[in-house]
Amino acid sequence: MAKKKGKKGKKGKKGKKGKKAAAPQLFDASGQPVTAKVLVKTFLDEFNKACLSGGITADPDIVKACNKCIEDDSLLHQVVLKNGMASTSQIDPLCRALQSYGRLRHLCFWRVPLAERDVASLSSFLSRDTSLQTLELMDCRIKPDWCTHLSAILQRNEKLETLVLDLNDIGNVGAAHLAAGIRGAEQSGLTTLSLEYCGIGSHGAAEIAGMLSLSRVKTLDLKGNDIAAAGFCTILKAIAHGSVVESLIVADNRISDDPEAFSALADLLDTKHLSSIDMTANFLTKESGEDFVAFLREHKAIVKCDMPETFDRDTFKLLQTITADNLKSSKPAKAKKGKKGKKGKKGKKGKKGKKK
Repeated sequence: MAKKKGKKGKKGKKGKKGKKAAAPQLFDASGQPVTAKVLVKTFLDEFNKACLSGGITADPDIVKACNKCIEDDSLLHQVVLKNGMASTSQIDPLCRALQSYGRLRHLCFWRVPLAERDVASLSSFLSRDTSLQTLELMDCRIKPDWCTHLSAILQRNEKLETLVLDLNDIGNVGAAHLAAGIRGAEQSGLTTLSLEYCGIGSHGAAEIAGMLSLSRVKTLDLKGNDIAAAGFCTILKAIAHGSVVESLIVADNRISDDPEAFSALADLLDTKHLSSIDMTANFLTKESGEDFVAFLREHKAIVKCDMPETFDRDTFKLLQTITADNLKSSKPAKAKKGKKGKKGKKGKKGKKGKKK
């Protein structure tokens, strides 16, 4: 006889899952209920119309992303322009179409050669927009004086959380404009500022340091600049006095051994926020390594510390061991589980007397 197959447990009931929360109700500009696909279609129609009036073809990547959202009945949260010169002409139509959309979260321009009027258009739009969280303008040929337009965004837009300006030669002047924008904001929401390879020196570092205590910046990325030991010292002192910086990236910044700079490490001992430092590709020797070893032993909050390969092997390994120990001690101890079956000896239960 064929063996009867055992009954499989009923699928689905793995512990009752809570019902999915209903998607928030969407409304159009007049306050009427509307679906996501209608909002995106309206945006796409406006974008196509603006491109047509300017005698240009709408960016195919934007059109494709919009059509996918319409098909899925989902909102368009990100726009990426990365088609070089062809993308430059899209900026004005895009800003016009976005004005009535109000749901974009991330706007990215990668290797798009911008003119000052393009940056001004973005500033005009983003100074009023309350939905955007991330603005990336990477390798867009932005010049130092154009940062006044970006400063206006930082001063007026309290919702922007991330600004990435990597690979633009903004220098000390541009850094000063950006810092002024953050200082001038009533309540800046910026938490991540990335200025990799932007030609910033020690004076620009001082400008940035001056705004840290007035900001909410948690991640400061200055990789590939030229702040040197003097700029590093200024940044460290600023972090120690009232900032909320958690991650500092100063890799490849011509930072070399300097007694004053590394004595500033002691100022950080009372700082509980800073947990990560990246100093790779700088010119530090064993002497600076010993300063870092002493610092990390005292500052248990540092759980990630990337150091240059110029340290000797023993110092390098010791730094890795200390940060690993710091990370381990930062994690809450797990409660020990009692052995199954033995629920703790609560006093032996009286053995029932044997019935005679």
